[in-house]
Amino acid sequence: MDKKEFYVSITPKQIVEHLKAVEITDIEHVEFHELPYGKQMCVMIFERYFFRTSNQATCTLIAQNFNEKTLVRLVATGASQGMFLKLDWGASSSFVSSIAKSLSSFIIG
Repeated sequence: MDKKEFYVSITPKQIVEHLKAVEITDIEHVEFHELPYGKQMCVMIFERYFFRTSNQATCTLIAQNFNEKTLVRLVATGASQGMFLKLDWGASSSFVSSIAKSLSSFIIG
């Protein structure tokens, strides 16, 4: 499992639109909520097959702008090879990094 957290200069809605447009990987689920006072949140679930682990992995993106800036959290799971040995040969880190890279031009602070 690998995690990354950062702030971006765009809204959660713009994140969804951007990631759909760049088509970096399979998007399995998108959930977007418009809340009072201009607040938004989204959840996106991505899936990718990794040959190095012979397994499907998922990466969940959670974005919200509850505190003026948009916070993005990425969590990749499911890439390890076995039930007891949680070794994924860097697949989780690679997955998180690829999505973060596609948002890199928007990262602030």
